Amino acid sequence: MLVLLTTLVPASVYRVYNSQQKSSLDTSTHLAGNSTAPLRTLVWAVHFGYENFGRVNIPSLASTIEDAGATVVGLVESDCSRTWIGNRDLVEYIAETLHYHSDFGPSTAQNTWGCALLSLFPIERSERIILPSPEGELACLIDADLRINGTLVNVVVTHFGNTEDELDRELQKDALAALLARKKEEFSPTVFAGYLTTAVTSPHYLQILFPHV
Repeated sequence: MLVLLTTLVPASVYRVYNSQQKSSLDTSTHLAGNSTAPLRTLVWAVHFGYENFGRVNIPSLASTIEDAGATVVGLVESDCSRTWIGNRDLVEYIAETLHYHSDFGPSTAQNTWGCALLSLFPIERSERIILPSPEGELACLIDADLRINGTLVNVVVTHFGNTEDELDRELQKDALAALLARKKEEFSPTVFAGYLTTAVTSPHYLQILFPHV
């Protein structure tokens, strides 16, 4: 069983459009509607749509995703319920602009920073989970099944809590490792797109990647 890990690396967000301008994306040339499109995954902490200059610039997020040719996208820090970001629903904007299927959860009212899934492919099932977070910020997770070119593929999007609380990271690691181990037992092809707040050489990371070692 193949488990593909897509982990978050730092990325700079450059201002492409003024936040008051309309997107000039030509969605007619996008992959939307292409039933044989490749699986190309991207995960991004979008910081609620703010760019490096401290201004909201959601259209540039859509254009960057399109330029990358991503067909399955995990967006973390995508909460739209907070007044200090104007209650902007960046997931809905990007999904409508690029003609993607979308899922968001758990509910922003449950005080996570927001996990979202955007997919060119149909989303057949989705479960929205809050990972164990007794000490720090609440960690969200989306466990979804996508129909990719006729094959059912499991996709997991998550955003672990902050780095200050060791107990949180330990419990969140255990929960994710158990989930991925179940997928392996079910022989489900799985794509993981997440933000782990831990080094790729750490015991936490290795236990997630190799849960039975």
